[in-house]
Amino acid sequence: MRDGLPDIPAGPAIPGLPYLYTSGLLLFKEEVGDLQKIIEAESQDDSNPEKHPVLICRSCNHKITSEDRKIEISGTHRHTFFNPAGIVYELGCFSNAPGCAVLGESSAEFSWFPGFLWKVALCSKCGVHMGWQFQSGDLYFYGLILLQLQSGF
Repeated sequence: MRDGLPDIPAGPAIPGLPYLYTSGLLLFKEEVGDLQKIIEAESQDDSNPEKHPVLICRSCNHKITSEDRKIEISGTHRHTFFNPAGIVYELGCFSNAPGCAVLGESSAEFSWFPGFLWKVALCSKCGVHMGWQFQSGDLYFYGLILLQLQSGF
């Protein structure tokens, strides 16, 4: 147990099928367009990946993503949700998380972001549950558990 919250198990037995915390979350067409522009710009801006502050896995210090990949979905970067088991997650939205491995089949069940399917995202080095990848067609983003991240060195 860390910071008064239960440890989050890794692997397919993760309790945490996302559950919509508020029905007020909608992804508007303008946001989908903005997300596509961010993804395209990011793919052209990876020539020097160390020029932005990094965010690393709190468990093993593996690089997960960087500060410049923070994005807003439904007007905010941070979202708070709970799953059917009552576990509360504070997520940050990121356009990409190269340090994550995505696991399992896509699911629309209990999606926190309507219109997006989700898969579990794990640290690709130690396997700790980092959050979820949300995808709609060719568009995707990551909702990463902020307690699982820390600033890099």
